[in-house]
Amino acid sequence: MTGMESGRKRSFRPQDDEYIEAASALEERNISVTQYLRATLRWVASEPDAALRVLGPLVPPPRAVGRPSTSSAR
Repeated sequence: MTGMESGRKRSFRPQDDEYIEAASALEERNISVTQYLRATLRWVASEPDAALRVLGPLVPPPRAVGRPSTSSAR
């Protein structure tokens, strides 16, 4: 699918503090969050082992899927 727009929207929900800190650091370097995310995706696609060796320790655990249980909703 390289070079083609899929038309699908992709979203992520970082914690507010991690987004604000990263966006600020990138802005100081004249890089948008979108540019950075695209560069990261390109790096993973072109050099997955090297990219994941660096990024692996920073990858957050998967989020729970579905509705929260009644015990955790209280």
